[in-house]
Amino acid sequence: HLPLLYASEDTSTSIIKFQQTMAAKGHPSAQYKLAMIYETGDGVTQSGVIQADVTQNIAAARIWYSRAANQAYKPAAHRLKYLDMLQNQTDADQSWLAQLQRDADAGDGEVMLLLGQMVANGSGLPADLKRATYYLRKARSLNVPGSEAELARVDASIKQQTAQQTLVTRRAAAEEKHAQQKTSAALAEQHLAEQQRLQHIQQQKKIAQAQLAQRQQLAEQRRLLQSSSTSPAKSEVLADRKTAPAVAAEPANQSPCFGRNQFAPTCR
Repeated sequence: HLPLLYASEDTSTSIIKFQQTMAAKGHPSAQYKLAMIYETGDGVTQSGVIQADVTQNIAAARIWYSRAANQAYKPAAHRLKYLDMLQNQTDADQSWLAQLQRDADAGDGEVMLLLGQMVANGSGLPADLKRATYYLRKARSLNVPGSEAELARVDASIKQQTAQQTLVTRRAAAEEKHAQQKTSAALAEQHLAEQQRLQHIQQQKKIAQAQLAQRQQLAEQRRLLQSSSTSPAKSEVLADRKTAPAVAAEPANQSPCFGRNQFAPTCR
């Protein structure tokens, strides 16, 4: 037993009530559309009351999909296989995926919607929001029910991802800038330390040179002092040498053989 649907008499709820009426009469397309309402949760509460945003009712969706599939309505059969895959958490059958792609290429809007959902959710196919957008826009252009809401959901996910990526990029840029600033500060500190080290070396060299010059000056002063202190003694020696008594000259009236001449041949 399926819950009855109630709603206020606006356009959207009137359409849903119309689908319910036609589904109850056995129209497969209406059964499929009603099943989509239960699957997605748009317009149906667990109690069966139509609202703008409600929870899903997969069991009711399966019932209506099965009724449509029993009438050889291919989109309903695809949705049942998709729900089985989600429930059992199994990989998509490759032959089934190939059939979906052929039907989508042939212009089947319902299949385009299904492929868009599968790619958006990463169910049976690699997740790719851009590719999902491609399929869903195709489905929307064919006025496939549910494609507009699904496309809005995917667009919101893309915007959220873009915002997150922007935030991550900004954080990464801020961290990189901070790291560069730290590196620059460290390099500046190293440069300053190197400059200070070189200045210290130069100062030490100047101090050493000044000390060497001072030692040389002191040594020269000591040498001059020593030189000046020894000069009077040398003068006295020279003076003594000049005033030393000379050998007495031989008297003029002494014998020619006096002194050293006594050994001359003439004095023998």
